[in-house]
Amino acid sequence: MVFGDPAYLLLLLLAPLAVWLHLARARRSEPRLVYSDVRTLADARPSLRARALALLPAARLVAAVLLVVALARPQRLGSQQQYEGEGIDLVLVMDVSYSMKAEDFGDANRFVGARRVLARFARGIRNDRLAVVFFASQAFTQCPLTLDHEMVGALIEQVELGLIDGDSTAIGMALATAASRLERSQAKSKVILLLTDGENNAGSVAPRDAARACRALGLRVFTIGIGRKEGSPVPVELPTGQRVYARNADGSIALTKLDEALLTEIAQTTGGEYHHAADPGALQAVYESIWKLEKSRFEAKSFRPRSELCGRFLWPGLCLLGLELLAGATVLRKAP
Repeated sequence: MVFGDPAYLLLLLLAPLAVWLHLARARRSEPRLVYSDVRTLADARPSLRARALALLPAARLVAAVLLVVALARPQRLGSQQQYEGEGIDLVLVMDVSYSMKAEDFGDANRFVGARRVLARFARGIRNDRLAVVFFASQAFTQCPLTLDHEMVGALIEQVELGLIDGDSTAIGMALATAASRLERSQAKSKVILLLTDGENNAGSVAPRDAARACRALGLRVFTIGIGRKEGSPVPVELPTGQRVYARNADGSIALTKLDEALLTEIAQTTGGEYHHAADPGALQAVYESIWKLEKSRFEAKSFRPRSELCGRFLWPGLCLLGLELLAGATVLRKAP
């Protein structure tokens, strides 16, 4: 047992003084009767009332001790438990430009594979808030910070290519939009997970400027590049139904390539990391490793819950004091 306000226990040091004062007072005021022959009292025994009367001071003292202990707030310690030290606010940022149609990401194109992994990852988060930002030539917030992870997963699964017009990639705009979702966050850890398959070629915000702004706001950015590092062609469906590949101005097949140097610089500027994922399985592992790394910054703290025991001392003390006062004023009342 521990005490919430142990300083009150110092009042118990007055108990011996109270006992001494009571005994001294009793000796000074001891009643006397004059008898001509004390032999008639040789076999006399104290009455029940006399015995009870002698217990009144003891009852008063015990009541006072119980009330003092109650003031000190006695508590019972529970078994050891753990909890995460801090909550984390996380913004998931995903590239939905047309280059995500490249078919070099497992058994599906980049977009389908990444969308599936991201939705599964969002549903697996516990006790932390999530937001979602999609971007292509522009960026917009699909979902603000929320604890409804099932809803976040459903919103991710509903997104389709073409949601944002344009086949360009505005990484700087994506970072700026994600940062705006965390600007007023009170969380101790604020994280952006940015997934893209290309290089920045659109938007009014430079990626490096956005990264410096994130750093100033205390945001950590983890960047993830997907697809083949050497690049892949992007299929295009013609109105006739014919399937061709996007081409450059000179007629050569256009390849979408990662700007790993830029993604690495963004991550390092903000204290994050850059990862590359060549398939959905690798992407899932990257998300999980980043999340474990971020959660480990706030190690689980242990504590022992406390339950208040004040009532176990307060009510008996009040009842005993009430009985003592009632008895002293009625059946055990002493004549003046």
